[in-house]
Parts: sequence; C-alpha cells; structure tokens
Amino acid sequence: MTANGTQRRVLVIGGGGAGLSAALEARKAGAEVMLVDTAQQVGGATALSGGIVYAADTDVQKQAGVSDTKEELFAYYMTISHYRLEPRLIRTLVEGSQEVVGWLKGYGVTFDPKGLYIAGLETRPRGHKPTGETGGLGPAGGAVIVNALLKAAKAAGVTIRENTRIVALSQTTSGIDARTEGGESISAGAVVLATGGFGASPEMLARFYPDATKHGEWHWYMGPPDNKGDGITMGLSLGGVVVNQNAGCLVETPNFQKVIDAFTPPWLVFVNLQGKRFINEMASYCVLGSAIASQPGSRCYAIFDNAALSIATEDPKFTDPYGLGVALASNWTSDILQKQIRDRRIIQAASLEDLASALKVPVENLKQTVQLWNDDVSQGQDSTFEKPPIMMLPISQPPYFAVDMRPAIIGMTFTGLQIDQNAKLLDGTGKPIPNVYAAGELAAGVEDRIYPAGGTSVATALVFGRIAGINAAKKG
Repeated sequence: MTANGTQRRVLVIGGGGAGLSAALEARKAGAEVMLVDTAQQVGGATALSGGIVYAADTDVQKQAGVSDTKEELFAYYMTISHYRLEPRLIRTLVEGSQEVVGWLKGYGVTFDPKGLYIAGLETRPRGHKPTGETGGLGPAGGAVIVNALLKAAKAAGVTIRENTRIVALSQTTSGIDARTEGGESISAGAVVLATGGFGASPEMLARFYPDATKHGEWHWYMGPPDNKGDGITMGLSLGGVVVNQNAGCLVETPNFQKVIDAFTPPWLVFVNLQGKRFINEMASYCVLGSAIASQPGSRCYAIFDNAALSIATEDPKFTDPYGLGVALASNWTSDILQKQIRDRRIIQAASLEDLASALKVPVENLKQTVQLWNDDVSQGQDSTFEKPPIMMLPISQPPYFAVDMRPAIIGMTFTGLQIDQNAKLLDGTGKPIPNVYAAGELAAGVEDRIYPAGGTSVATALVFGRIAGINAAKKG
C-alpha cells in the first residue's frame, strides 16, 4: 500500500514472455497490475517460438550429467559479441536465466534433461526445451511458457486487456498516464514497456535497421504482425534513447516461399560472388545469416547437381538430418525445386563453365571450389570447413544448379531502448527515467551483431521481465 492507502498500480504494455513475467512478478510483489496487449491474444513472439531457455549451471544440466558454470556462459556471451555488450547486463542475464528455469518449473513447465541440446556455438548443451500444455496459444515450447504464465497471472489477479493499443505515455506528478488508441486514459505509478521488436514496421526498419531492407521485397518478418516498435516510440517520447543501431538476426532464404528452413540440406555448397566457399553450410542459424551478409553483395549461391535434385529431401536423412524424429519444413523438397527450375528462379547450366558464366563468378575459382569439394566427398570429410559428413554428395552430375541465397528473413531486432541491470529505462546521459521500465526485444544490450544462441531471446525476455515487474511494483 502507498502512503495514502491506495494500492500500488503497474501498467504492463505487451503480453509476450517479458510482459507476462513482469505482470506476474509485480502482482506477487503486491501491486495492482493491468496488462494490455494490441493483439487479440497475448503471447507475442514468445508464443511463436520454440521456447528454448538458454542457461547454464541448472539442475536440468546436472541431472543430465552436464558440467557447466555461469562464469563460462558469461565468457561465451562476451566473446561471441567481441566484448561489445555491457557486462552488467550480461551478468544479470546469466544469473537470472539459471533462476528462470526453476521459476518456470514452479508454474508447471517441465524440462527433460534428455532434451538438452547445443543451441549455439558452445561446447556443452545449454538449450533447455520446455514441455507441457500449450493451451492452444502457439505451436511449440514458447506457447507452453506463455500458457503457464498466463494461467498464473490470471490466478494472481492480474487484469488482462487484449485488443488495446497504447499510443502515448506521459509523466505525471503521481506516475504515468497512458492513452489508448480510442482516447482512454489509464493511470499508473509505473509502466513496463514490453511490446517486442519492430520487425513488422517498414518505417522503423528503414530508420533503425537498414540492413533489413537492402534486399527489398525479399525481406519478411517471422514475428507477430503487431511488433511495430510502439514501445520504442513511447520510450523515446519519455526521453529514452535507442542504442545498438542497425542490428538484428537475419535468416538466410532462397525466397521461394515464406518458409523458415529449420536446416540447410547437407548436399548444398555455398559460394560467394568470387566463386569460393566461405562457411560450413550446416552452421547454426545464429551465424549463418550474418556470414552471408558479410559476403560481397550480402548474398551467395547454393549450388548442387542433378544427382542431389533427384533425391532431395526424399530420404529421412534430408528431412531430419539431426535425428530429431520429425520432418522439418523446407524450401528444398524435390517438388519445390522442380517448380522453381521451371519458373527459372533456379539457374541451370550444362557445365560448370556455363554455370560460372551465368552467375558472373570467376570460372577457375568455381571449378577449383567444386573440385576440392568433390575430393573431400571422396575422402569422407570436409577438409576446409569441417562440415559434418552427413550425406555429402559430389557435384559431378550435370545439369548443375545455383540458387540465390540472401539473409532476408527478419528473425528479431537487436536495436532498442537502453536499459540498466534493473530494467530501468535510461536517458541520453545514462540516468534512469522515473517510473519507466523496459524488457524483452525492445530493450537492447544483450545481443550485438550475432545472435548468441537459440533461447537467448526467451531467456532475456523472462529475466528482465521479472526484474522490471519487481522494480515497477516498488515504484508503482
């Protein structure tokens, strides 16, 4: 209770993982909490995700016999970002992600130790896959988390309003005043901004993430259509600042259809505009898109031959190369490839010389690249990039094919509002703005130019959402 006897009030804007975590923790801390979301159903990007929580030194790891430490995870985050991230935020994330795993278990989310997997470039499994009831809120583990937190928030007495868009915030003598699109005023002692990123806003992308617009109509956003940067706009209006400009996660695509390839077929060989390989084609999506973006023209070609085309994804080793026990969506099935060839969206040539000419790449470079690859296939190992020898096929049976590949699917945005380790919104001088907190994708600072690992975004949303809710309740 406040000094005048009224209950503390916290307004949470956005109902994804960050918003639900904030609302639940603020309510548990004794505040009166209202959560509003623009969408018809809360869940945000979290509900659409696999829900992986990236964490170290957890009980789940210990049950699986995995030895890991938070210090090693901290070092991993800092190293992969070339030390461009704020250590105070990463320390907070590392400590909090360990706690989040147990916190979620307390709300009925389970993590099977056998489901742990390597989710990034680490040497030990840190990807914690949630299982449980999705409540119809999404396709996978992210919906499990949302369902559990939504049930807990409702049971705790959080007021949830969907189909409600907040368009303006202003400071008042008693806290914050929010205005809805319909002109309604909502007052609170503190506000938590948790509206997600801005991948669905062409205007915001052009302003803050121009690399996500360079390939024009190739680009599309895999997240919620309501993620248009509302929280960033409101944060700026209150004196906040945007940091980590022009950063996000772009996923490679052949632009055949709006499908996110869960894997890159092992029989593809990527060459840049110089006709040279530059990466293990089965590398994690965390780095593959950025590796292609760094090549000349921010693109590459995926090449293969008629032998690969004839069996493309018909074999379980193609549809499920990692042994997950499920056939994954793909742009690389035989029927899709054949259609793209007929539509002339795949370049076809009778010889490598003709293929090089069509691609406008140096002939000798391409021939040498293919020869080295074929030699490696015969030896059963990739001598250059050490791609796992899963169905390595030679490129030797004409006709030869090339597919234009570009990092164009917008996975998430890393540009966002600057916060501190307490999830407080900061102004241009680094001073906290009273009564305003931010968490989730709209808050920058835990990713730089490379997405560290699958599960980082979910862990970040939950960790800083919890912190924002607890601290907002103190001020609200």
